[in-house]
Amino acid sequence: MRIGIIGSRGRLGSALAAACQDAGVPVVAELDRTGLVESAVPSVVFDASSAAMLRCTLQLVDRWQAALIYCVSVLPAEHRRLLERLAERLPVVLATNLSPGHWLQTRLTRQLAVLAKQCDLAATAAVYERHPRTKRDRPSASAVELAAAWQDHAPTAVSEVVGLRYGPAVSDHRVQLDLAGESLSIAHEVTNLCAAAQGGLLLAGRAHELPAGLVTSGEVFDEVFGGWAR
Repeated sequence: MRIGIIGSRGRLGSALAAACQDAGVPVVAELDRTGLVESAVPSVVFDASSAAMLRCTLQLVDRWQAALIYCVSVLPAEHRRLLERLAERLPVVLATNLSPGHWLQTRLTRQLAVLAKQCDLAATAAVYERHPRTKRDRPSASAVELAAAWQDHAPTAVSEVVGLRYGPAVSDHRVQLDLAGESLSIAHEVTNLCAAAQGGLLLAGRAHELPAGLVTSGEVFDEVFGGWAR
């Protein structure tokens, strides 16, 4: 496996590069504002840049014929269509969140929703997320994914998704479930991007073996950790 990183000087790109170095995984292509440095053809490419770089990413991934792990949280409808077209030829992973902890939180939320419905519990759910002030989109894509995990399996919709912007890097996400006279919460706190970088390497190890198609990071983690079929 050989890695390419678009946005290699950003916070996530730098964390991915460091994780690759620690694991002995070669990073053979890097693109940042100073230009492209390429020593070989990558088999998996992380796009950890910005939405503005998508067309450049598509050109490079097409030239390299590599699997793409798209880590940019802002995904307009037009960009999704472009990624879907790329996925007709190559594997594309939409990585809302690279952290294995987020995958666990999402699965737990889904299971709670199923149990609440099966037990006919009068449950109200809300999602709270905190990012530093530099986070642009609100609510975060991770919070939206958590809300969908509840709504797709529970009898009631999420009452609200609250986005807060304060405090240190990196982020906190909490699913709050209110029942009659009691409450339950599932919290996930990320204090260092090394968690996302390690999760990214796990995804990359599977991504370059995938057939052409569009999948989510959660679906790939399902295979990596649990053996669930897509």
